[in-house]
Order: sequence, then C-alpha cells, then structure tokens
Amino acid sequence: MTWILPRRWRNAFMLAVSLAFYAMWRPLCSVFLLWIAGVSYAGGLLATKCGKRRQAGLAACLALMLLPLAFYKFIAPADAIVLAALHACGLGLDFNGLNWMIPAGLSIYTLQAVGYVADVARGKVPREQSLLNHALYLSFFPTVLSGPINRSFDLMPQFREHRLGFDKTLAGSGARLVVWGMFLKVAVADRFGIYTSSVFGHAMSHNGFSLLFAQVCYLFQMYCDFAGYSYIAQGCGRLLGIDLKANFSQPLFAMGAGEFWHRWHMALSGWLRDHVYIRLGGSRCSKWRTCFNIMVTFVASGCWHGGTVCYVAWGLVNGVLVTLSHALPLKQWRRHVPARVAVTAVTLVLMAMNLTFFQPNYIQIFTRLFTAPFNAFHIMLPAYSVHATSVMCYMAFTFVVVMLRDVQAEWQVLKLPRPVSLAGYGVVVILILLIGVIDSGQFIYVKF
Repeated sequence: MTWILPRRWRNAFMLAVSLAFYAMWRPLCSVFLLWIAGVSYAGGLLATKCGKRRQAGLAACLALMLLPLAFYKFIAPADAIVLAALHACGLGLDFNGLNWMIPAGLSIYTLQAVGYVADVARGKVPREQSLLNHALYLSFFPTVLSGPINRSFDLMPQFREHRLGFDKTLAGSGARLVVWGMFLKVAVADRFGIYTSSVFGHAMSHNGFSLLFAQVCYLFQMYCDFAGYSYIAQGCGRLLGIDLKANFSQPLFAMGAGEFWHRWHMALSGWLRDHVYIRLGGSRCSKWRTCFNIMVTFVASGCWHGGTVCYVAWGLVNGVLVTLSHALPLKQWRRHVPARVAVTAVTLVLMAMNLTFFQPNYIQIFTRLFTAPFNAFHIMLPAYSVHATSVMCYMAFTFVVVMLRDVQAEWQVLKLPRPVSLAGYGVVVILILLIGVIDSGQFIYVKF
C-alpha cells in the first residue's frame, strides 16, 4: 500500500499505520507515545536556541520525557512493598496496581527521544523540521514495541528522503530477514523456552549440572528470541524502503564480556556508550575512573531493564565482567584456537549464569546451583513430551542450524549460489510450519 501512494503521502500513511498498530496494544498508552513525541520535538527546538534559559529548558524537557519511564520502572517494586506492608499489618488486601497499564515500548521510544534531543543539543544532527517525521521516527511500527533503539542520524535522513520506488534488492533481503527471524522465534526460541521454563520452574528437582545447562539454553533462547524480533523489524523496514541497523553480530562467538556487549543488543550498547559512558569520560581517564564509568553504565542498563534489585545486580555483574575482560590479554589468546574456544565458552557460561537474574525465582536457582552436586545429568520435560532423546535431538538440530548460519555470517565460509540460498529459505519456511510454536505469545523483550 505504501508504494502505491504518492511520495509526499507515504510518511503520513506509515505514521497512521504505526499509531494504529501501537493503539491496538493498549489504546490508552498511546497518550504516552504522543507525549514523548511532543516534548522531544519541543526539546529539539530549544536545543537550537541560545541564551541563559536554554540549559534549564533542556533539563526540563529531559525530565518530562524520563518521568513516565522512571515512574513505571519502579511501580512493580513499590506495589510489592505496599502489599507486604498490608499483609504485615494483618490486612489481607490485594490489588493489581498500575502494572496492567505499563505502556509497551516505553523504554524504547523514550531513549530514542532523549538521544535525539541530546544529539541536536551537541550539534551531531540537525533539528527535525517536520513534526510528522519526528513522530514517525519514534513510533515506526516495526521497532516501537521491542526495538531496536533507532538513532536519529540513521533513521531521520531516510524519512526525509522521498523514496523513488520499490527496491527489489532491498525488499528481497528484507523478506529473507523476516523468514529467518520467524524461524529463530517460533521454531527455536519458543521450543527452547518449553525446556528452560520446565527446569527453572522446578529448580529444586535438578542438580547443578542440569541447572547450568538450562542457563546456557536460556541464553541461546534469549538470543534467538530477541535477534528474531530484530531481524523481523529490520526486514519489515527494508520492505518499506527503510534500512534499519543490525542489532546483533554473532554474540555467541565473543571472547570476553566486553566483546559480547559489542555484539549483543548493539543498539542499546551504542546508546549507553554515547550518552552515558563517554559523557562520564569513557576510557580517557585513569584506570579506576574508567572502571567506575563502566560500572555506572551497566547499572544504568540494569535500571533500564527494570527497577528491582535483580536488574541492578545483573547490571553490576555485567560491569564487573566487562572490567575483568579489559584487564585480560584477550588479543594474544585470540591467535590460538584452543585458547579462543576456551575463553568463548567461559564467556557464554558466565553471561548465561548472569541472565538467571531475569528469572522470578533467581535466588532459588542460584542457591540450588551452588549447593546441588554436579553429578548425573537429567532433565525434566513438559507433561506432553514423549521421550527425552527426541527433545534433546531437536534442540541440538536447531542449535546446529543457527550456529551454521552464524558461522557463515562471521567468516563467509561458503559463497552459495542464489538458487541454493533461496531453496534454503524455502526449507526454513517448511520448518516454521512443521515445528514452530505458532501460538507462543509475545517476545521476551516486550516486557522491558
């Protein structure tokens, strides 16, 4: 439909579709999206002004944009504290609080808006003249719910340009990304999710090795789930003539936590680098100050994910792991294949263990992990699973498929002819239809 319209109406049509798409999620929460769009547009105007009141106006705009995010990120722990206090007083009251109306994607478009105002204030990007284009930048439907976080210097110029016509090459690559993203989500992540949820839900029934294996599987599940959404968003964008930046770059091959975060959720990592880490001084300081900057950056990342203690702890552990990775001679180890494999394996295990903080019963899982023996390995399967061997074989098969594609993307091992590549995507479509969990529910990152 977009390509049928005259060029001057295409952005208006995409904005209408994006707002309608967001309103389908929770209509009332569209007020927050429009609020952030209006305040950030005004912030862009203020950023180009001169005078004594400029800094105060920008600070007020940033506060108004961050207020809804800060409010909702701390609603869940506040509700828990109030409920605990009521029960301690002998009042058996219960209420849902405001968690039911937390705006989807609030974390995403708030960071986009703050980044836009900051970039305009620093002269990195020009102020957007069109309110329509600015609103589309924040509400673009492929990314508004779960990202990736778009940067104004990447996306705004594409909205300003009048796309001449349908680009077959760009659309073809977009369709392939959508297919691969769907496979990662419904045929891999959701299948792994059946296993990991059964283990974490009965953590006390498993030994240490079984829990550790489930943690690694959860890392792989999270990767396929979030990378799958990112590929779908990137593919939808290309079908509309918009080239979104990649959000993942084979993070399972990372050596050290520092490189892992250069490859994982690159949109968030880049935003935090530019607007938190570098603003604190980055690595242009003493070693101790650099370590402090890293820790603050990852604590901010944890608070962005959620306002509870577990997310702050997750951020602190990430900061420690990244700091340690900077102190190790990883460049020397990279030259030796056995050392590289060993460091990569240790990195993945540590990052997988840290993701346990995302589980509601993370204290129970950690307690069992470090107190249970690492002896015989067993798994707990869902009630409708027939045989453990078939489940493990399926997980191994999909893992190999994903890793083969990542190996190809990382090192370009083979140059496949176009017919072979298209046939491969046809097989992927068949696998989605045969083994995909079609009614699996939302993506994991929607809740963040």
